Amino acid sequence: MRSPLLTPIATLSAATLLLTHGCAAGGVAADPSAPALPLARDAAIDGTLFVSDFYSADVLLYREQLQNPAPFGKISEGLSNSYNLFVDQRGTLYVQGNNNTITEFPKGRKKPHKVLNEPPAGPGGYGTGVSLAVGSDGTVYAVDPYGSQLYEFANGSTSPTTTIGISHPYGLALDSKNDLYVGYTYSSSGFNARVMEYAPGQTTGKDLGIEVKLGGGLNVDVHDNLLVGDQGTQLIDVFRPGSKRPFRQIDTAPNYPYQFAFSRSEHRLYLVSGTPAAVYVYDYKTGKLLRSDTQGLSPSGYALGVAVEPAAPW
Repeated sequence: MRSPLLTPIATLSAATLLLTHGCAAGGVAADPSAPALPLARDAAIDGTLFVSDFYSADVLLYREQLQNPAPFGKISEGLSNSYNLFVDQRGTLYVQGNNNTITEFPKGRKKPHKVLNEPPAGPGGYGTGVSLAVGSDGTVYAVDPYGSQLYEFANGSTSPTTTIGISHPYGLALDSKNDLYVGYTYSSSGFNARVMEYAPGQTTGKDLGIEVKLGGGLNVDVHDNLLVGDQGTQLIDVFRPGSKRPFRQIDTAPNYPYQFAFSRSEHRLYLVSGTPAAVYVYDYKTGKLLRSDTQGLSPSGYALGVAVEPAAPW
């Protein structure tokens, strides 16, 4: 098993407690014996898969229903060291950069429409871009793990309208009720990670009693089951609403569940884990790794963000 990378890399700091990437020489090869993907529902949607490359700053565009496709386009204008991505219900793409910005691209456009400005990162930070989420009401959420802050941008605002203190936050996710889930850690080491839940408009959260070894991405499925990435165990733990114990786990080893996104139908789960740059495609129902997609991504690069359009219907 590979170990998370906690030493400085170029402009990345050792204090980037949640950007813990694998450092093996090669990725997971596509499995030629893997069954064909269940494309029937997704193919009709003709979705777009967005993948960010940290060093090039580009966001690459792929036909989501194809196997190991070449990118059909890229977004570059106005971006700097792209981290995480999010697509809202309108199809707007949000790109979180290493320069404390969140850049909005309306559906189908490659030119920036709006730039949101996050406060400078706390001590040890090179940019706050660790996680990003957008609510059904248009509220944009971002975190600064270095300064232990959660930022909320009310719909239309380009600067934070609410700031919530929370210990070293990392992952963000929203459920069908627009409740916000925030992963956080006890110390700057990034270990002993837990999850808070905030109702819409509330600044006081509820600790769900969920704990993992080393925080990673968060997501929520159509049944409001919460997916919590654990980079320490290289598992995605899946929790039913209100439960403190996972009812299932997805083994992502040797990859780290840094960020992951669903296909619209939730047949597939797309995961990025840093380096080598690749998108790892899992069958969500079985947890099986179906393949790794690498076309257009530099093996020496960092794939840090992934999102799918159309997004989930909440």
